Amino acid sequence: MREADFSERIKTILCERVGGRCSNPNCRRETLGPHREGDKRLSIGEAAHILGASPKGARYDARMTKEERESINNGIWLCSACHTLIDKNPDEYPVEELLKWKMIAEYEQERRLKGEDIVSFQSQQMERKKEALKQVKYATDCFHDLLEYSYKYWKMNFAQSFSNPIDLQNEIDDHHFMYEEELLHINKYLEKRDDLYEALNQHSLDLGKQVVELLNEYINLTTFQYYDDGIGMANNYWSSFFNMISKNIDNLRKIKKETDDILYSMYSA
Repeated sequence: MREADFSERIKTILCERVGGRCSNPNCRRETLGPHREGDKRLSIGEAAHILGASPKGARYDARMTKEERESINNGIWLCSACHTLIDKNPDEYPVEELLKWKMIAEYEQERRLKGEDIVSFQSQQMERKKEALKQVKYATDCFHDLLEYSYKYWKMNFAQSFSNPIDLQNEIDDHHFMYEEELLHINKYLEKRDDLYEALNQHSLDLGKQVVELLNEYINLTTFQYYDDGIGMANNYWSSFFNMISKNIDNLRKIKKETDDILYSMYSA
């Protein structure tokens, strides 16, 4: 099988997309320069294959077509020394690492073209991650604070005298004017839950699987079913809500603490 190679056009584009510098973030060596003879130039740069060009090549993937191996997506610009390094040590330089090198090198060159300071890609990612952690922590705190308030309100006003759900719903229905203001405040829990759900979806990649699973479990514990006949004759919304709170508050507190500990450790890392 003939080894797949890049066209001269692709080699040029790979080189120019990183400003002629080696894409290894620990190298960044200039690969182009003047030759001793005035009408020539020197180049120590090479278009390296991310996934091997032949079965004996580093990181070879038999599922790829020849066109895919020769495409610009499978190339990365490196100095000759770093090209040798990655191919002789494929386990230390997997595909994911090389793709990251390529993305960072192109990002830095884009900033050079715009006359902007070169901010480390890793630093930018960390700032984005910290902002995501802050937003999710804020949404979680707001939601949990309202649930704690709801639990205390149930404890102070209903727990002792109206332990039966039917009695509790009848009390709220019969004396709704007494509880209306507080219940309107408590009912913001739907808005706060949606805020948390939105933040979770938006920042799931920065949070990691463990936090996402914990917060999804947390949200699920605040979901409850209730009956509404639609004509105002029968509705057990509030008794169902307070039953959910009283039943799940301990687990909600446990998940909240576990999540907070993880978020704090991630933010401090």
